[in-house]
Amino acid sequence: MRTIRVLFFRPSESVKSSPSTRVSNSVLAALQKLANVDDVWVVPEGGSFAREYDKRTRIYNYKAFSDGKQLVESLRPDLIISYGDYEYVVRSVALAGMACGIPVVMIVGSVHPSFVYQRTNIRKTIKGRLWALKDHGMTISDRYCFLLKTLARSSYGISYILKTIARDLSLPFSTYEPSHRLAIGNLVLVSGSDWVEPLVKRGYERKRIAVVGDITLDESFANISSTHRTREDNRIRILLLTSTIVEHGIWTPSMRDEAVTKVVIAIKEKLGDGANLTIKIHPHSENREHYQKLVEPIEPRVSILQYENLLAVCDNSDVVVTLYDTWALMEALILNKPTYIINTFNENYKNIEYIKEGVVLECKNADEFVDNISKSNFAIADPQKVKKFIENKIYKFDGECGKRAAGQIISLLDSISAHKNR
Repeated sequence: MRTIRVLFFRPSESVKSSPSTRVSNSVLAALQKLANVDDVWVVPEGGSFAREYDKRTRIYNYKAFSDGKQLVESLRPDLIISYGDYEYVVRSVALAGMACGIPVVMIVGSVHPSFVYQRTNIRKTIKGRLWALKDHGMTISDRYCFLLKTLARSSYGISYILKTIARDLSLPFSTYEPSHRLAIGNLVLVSGSDWVEPLVKRGYERKRIAVVGDITLDESFANISSTHRTREDNRIRILLLTSTIVEHGIWTPSMRDEAVTKVVIAIKEKLGDGANLTIKIHPHSENREHYQKLVEPIEPRVSILQYENLLAVCDNSDVVVTLYDTWALMEALILNKPTYIINTFNENYKNIEYIKEGVVLECKNADEFVDNISKSNFAIADPQKVKKFIENKIYKFDGECGKRAAGQIISLLDSISAHKNR
């Protein structure tokens, strides 16, 4: 059995459950059945600051290295696997790896291509991006310097570097999600078939794209399949999902807070003790303490979750609602939960995939949402529409996505090895 050293990324040493970590863990577990895998992890927080590879050390902080090329040369991976391609450190290491002839696998998922490639309302986006710069501008600056040094040391040339800077200055203000435009990777693994054509249109080779399903859901499939949940009471269990709506520059923090408080107030005033509200916030881009201070003065019994498994939380709910487009609603649809989007500020939601395809109900305000769920039967979308929607987006929900990904990765390595031996 071959031995391969695989480099992965995760948000920090302490984070055990995030979309990127779940993807990496699922792929790693599947690869370990096909090869002897020496896994190495790169993090921005925690980890070792050693500058040389040591087989006793699994997690390394990127800040120990001057740039991505030094990191790659020091850790000497045989393969680099990344969930996403825009974040500056991830992109640095991927580009350095490609420059050094190391195979790079990019994993795309947990977002709709229509969301990634839509144009933004520039005025609103500028406000959001400026807030992000104010909040963590130094971190962004440090990581971008790391990228520029990587490009320079990896001999990408002044023309490429200038084009990169121009693109990176414009994309965050003209798109909500600036990723999946760089055609990086020897292999691109996508969650569903609706990703293929948009990627080909943006320079990715069709032969390098493989549909494997949403790997983030593998762990959830195993948990849901083995768990039987019972009700504790007859209250309506409402799950409010937040999203990265502020991080992407779509709303300001005050808009998000206003929308959330309106939902909490409407549920308390109209349903009282007849409802149990849980708010599941984003695991990395939001702050639990902020939500506690926001919500507790209105209704202290609201549960605020951050790192819990989303599919399990959805499974333990009667109805799921969000305030904007979010991939998280996909998990509610998988479980056949009644799903809603509240259009708090009367914005143009007609291009949101869920609404356009008729699988989620739009409510014009929080009161309308509560009125809907107060009825004896929740509104549920056409099951055939939902089934087709899920197939296009995530291919299969069967717990085998990581296994399919690993098979594609081994095929890539076999192909490269055969080409070298000719």
